[in-house]
Amino acid sequence: VYLLIEKIKRDDNRVDIANLKSSDVSGDELTGGYILQIDRDDPDISGDGWRSSYGTFPFYAYHDPNDDQLVTAQKTYIRNWITDFEQAMNRSNYATTYENYIDINSFVDYFLINEMAKHVDAFKLSFYMYKRKDSNGGKLHLGPIWDINLGYGNFDFGCNPNPFGWIYSCTSDAFWFDRIMGIPAVQDRIYCRWQELKQQSFDTTTIYAKIDSLVAELGPAVDRNFNEYDILGTYIWPNNYVGNTYADEIDFLKTWLALRLSWMDNNMLGNPSINC
Repeated sequence: VYLLIEKIKRDDNRVDIANLKSSDVSGDELTGGYILQIDRDDPDISGDGWRSSYGTFPFYAYHDPNDDQLVTAQKTYIRNWITDFEQAMNRSNYATTYENYIDINSFVDYFLINEMAKHVDAFKLSFYMYKRKDSNGGKLHLGPIWDINLGYGNFDFGCNPNPFGWIYSCTSDAFWFDRIMGIPAVQDRIYCRWQELKQQSFDTTTIYAKIDSLVAELGPAVDRNFNEYDILGTYIWPNNYVGNTYADEIDFLKTWLALRLSWMDNNMLGNPSINC
């Protein structure tokens, strides 16, 4: 069984930001849109970019347009903008200025979906973000979500794979992410968004129904897959759990998710007495 998906890119029906042309080198046209990613400082993986002035991580890479498509003025602009953002987050008044730079709704959703999966690479690798034009808000949005193969208890390194505990405190490399997470007003927004989502897409019944629908859609392809790739009951890096059957793996996923969602509900950040 193969999963074919598009890479993250700008498009009206994908990441809906302005189409930055090589001639856009001044004024509002220069200010967006840019898709960046935080990843390894490896040109073969991330392409060209720059390392943050704050600590050994993160490494910001130009994604779309990529480094070959951007002209010097555009590279300089987005690098300076991110530097200004980091400098603002390094000042003592960052809790009153962070929303000048960050779209907080995207921040909250990005946090919750990565935490639901307890994604061990979250907030440090394949970490995408995009900046809109100033005339369209001009803020940095987190997302889209990408590359959660090492989630849902499917890892045996770095952080604890059990369904309990926050992953961001173990994985986050960007100092500004941790600072924003510590702001009480942000935690309250996370709490309120959680109250909404747990009745909808984060509801256990809804998630179980989605899993069951995908199992049914795969149908006999499952048997053909494991006839071709005889890996059931075999450790494949970085499995934490190794089921002997496909049904075992599905049961593990469901059980893990139920425990994860319950733990998040009982330990959600923010003030429970807040009027959402």
